[in-house]
Amino acid sequence: MIEDVLQQAARWLQDLDDIPYTSRRGMAVEEEPTPAAEGQMRVRTRELVATAAIAGYLLFTASLMLAVIAAGPAVERAPVVVAFLAISLPALGAWLYIDFTRWAGRELASRVVRWSAMAVGLAASGLGFLLAIWSFSRVAALVVLLEVGVLYLAISGLSLLREEDGWRQ
Repeated sequence: MIEDVLQQAARWLQDLDDIPYTSRRGMAVEEEPTPAAEGQMRVRTRELVATAAIAGYLLFTASLMLAVIAAGPAVERAPVVVAFLAISLPALGAWLYIDFTRWAGRELASRVVRWSAMAVGLAASGLGFLLAIWSFSRVAALVVLLEVGVLYLAISGLSLLREEDGWRQ
């Protein structure tokens, strides 16, 4: 079974070798790119990285839930934490499935399902994660909450800068 998984992963990685990638993507160039060059610049690895990140977060959430169950009485409000994490697991699994199979299309219904799975998964797991931290240290939970807010603002600010015309000049 493990050998089959490793062989599948090796085939998957070999498929990525055929995809052209340039580290200078998005940098200003003196000459106008040809349409053929622009077509080659599309990279499929962004989608693969996103699904890997979702899968990693799903595994993290499942392991946190198992750790809280194992800790039992040491975690304050353990049943509530486990409930939030258990609610998030199917939603995160659905989000992973939707992104991995590219199920979501341009139709409104498919986008609503994807965003709903994403919202339920992230909200429930985030609450479970914060409650687990809260049971050990109130200050640490507040710091994590502030850090998430600061990171969100930083990422949003960078994306706004990238959308402006001539932001590199």
